[in-house]
Amino acid sequence: MKQQTRSMILAAVVLLAIGQAVVQGLLDPQITEIHKGEKTALAGLSNEFILGPMLGLQQAVAGALWVRADEFFHEGDYDAILPIVRMVTWLDPHQLDVYITGAWHLSYNFTDSNERSDRRYIPAAQTLLEEGYENNKTLYDIPFELGWENTDKIKDYDRAEHWFRIATAAKSSDAGPGKLEPAPMFTWHQLAHSLERQGRIDEAADVWRTVLAMSEKKVAAKPGDFTLNSVRQSELHNLELLLKRKFSRFEHQIDFEIDQKRTTSIDQKTGQPIPNDSFIATDPSEGTVGQPRPPAIAKPWNTAFDTVRNGKTTIRFEKPKVLDLNGVFNVGDGARVSIRLHDADWYQPSLKDFTFDIAADLFSDGAEEEEK
Repeated sequence: MKQQTRSMILAAVVLLAIGQAVVQGLLDPQITEIHKGEKTALAGLSNEFILGPMLGLQQAVAGALWVRADEFFHEGDYDAILPIVRMVTWLDPHQLDVYITGAWHLSYNFTDSNERSDRRYIPAAQTLLEEGYENNKTLYDIPFELGWENTDKIKDYDRAEHWFRIATAAKSSDAGPGKLEPAPMFTWHQLAHSLERQGRIDEAADVWRTVLAMSEKKVAAKPGDFTLNSVRQSELHNLELLLKRKFSRFEHQIDFEIDQKRTTSIDQKTGQPIPNDSFIATDPSEGTVGQPRPPAIAKPWNTAFDTVRNGKTTIRFEKPKVLDLNGVFNVGDGARVSIRLHDADWYQPSLKDFTFDIAADLFSDGAEEEEK
């Protein structure tokens, strides 16, 4: 290229840049005021960190950005964290904590106009974690987080089971760089709980037996290890409690006030208390004293919610957004009951690609609905 041609091109570029700046100022003379005081992810970072990606220092830049995100978190500026999460995962897709923390912010830290958890962000949180899993399939951390979020926040125990199974088959890097070990035992524990919540009691019991056998080997190798012994005891407790509940519902009601004092152990397959005299009647009204107590419930125990009285339903909408719900749960003392209301054709939304741009009209808050 001739020197004269090169000079003409350079001059044209400079003139176009000046023209663009002038036009932009004319189009939006208030742009400076609009952005006054606005926080940016790169504000305050040194030039070498801003130029880092150009020089192959993506991880250094990612680390600096994540430090900035922590500052925003402590200031309560959660909205500012999301763009940083996106940038960090682009720069360093192996930052497990960024995926996990970012999804946690989306699922738990955002609220709607009534200070209730804004569930519109849950699909974005799930998609972010799924992206993290695709970039880190060897490790258990993100599958476990997906399982836990589906358990604790979404109550989708079938999907939780899916991710917990993946987590149990993955590896742990908790021992340090380059040291991969089997996934922690708590991944198995949550798998068992997810099966129990689906009513798959026998499968849950099999998982508890599996992990108990694994823990027995670990304790045998290190009999003085307090942590290993504690884990084994917790697994034994959970297995016994699960089997007791199964036996109580399907075979014979257990009176925990009486039976717990007499029971020394339980049958590890059926859940039946040992010795059997833990079922001996102590009240003549229950039958001959010294005989096994008759079941106090029909088998199996029907735990359905009865909302019909005298042929009339007791579910009524007295006025908009006010639901009057009356009925009886046939459950034992101390039972936990979760209630979730949704339309018959409702389904949990899913996103093909991660984005934190949530459609404002996906849900309307109460004030907008009343105005309509």
